[in-house]
Amino acid sequence: MTIQIKKGMTRSVIIFIITLAFATNLNAQLKKLPDLKSKKIIGGYCSYSIIHYEDDYSNEQYKYLIFELGPEYGGFVSGNVALGANMTYISQHLVLQNYRNYNQQFFSLSPFIRYYFSIGFLSEFSSRYVFRVQ
Repeated sequence: MTIQIKKGMTRSVIIFIITLAFATNLNAQLKKLPDLKSKKIIGGYCSYSIIHYEDDYSNEQYKYLIFELGPEYGGFVSGNVALGANMTYISQHLVLQNYRNYNQQFFSLSPFIRYYFSIGFLSEFSSRYVFRVQ
């Protein structure tokens, strides 16, 4: 008896094997969370992007620079619940082909409430307030 695998089935078999590997790994994380009350959350991110764009109609080139910095701080108020905030600074710089420059700067404040499940997932509720710096 020979098993024939068609071209489209190879991709399905690979996706099934990867899914099975992640499910096995997730099962290993099923454990009780330690008592996290009075523990702190410190984190954040930093990002820098450069986007080049050419308009087909006007034949003008654009260069768009974006810098973001977002520190995060919080703490656990009970075993699975954490409160905190994320403050983000965003700087956007647009350079046109004819050397016109446009700058914008923003700050945002995002308070959050997180609930951590014992299986390694979290649920988060947050709200963001963004204001422009002139």
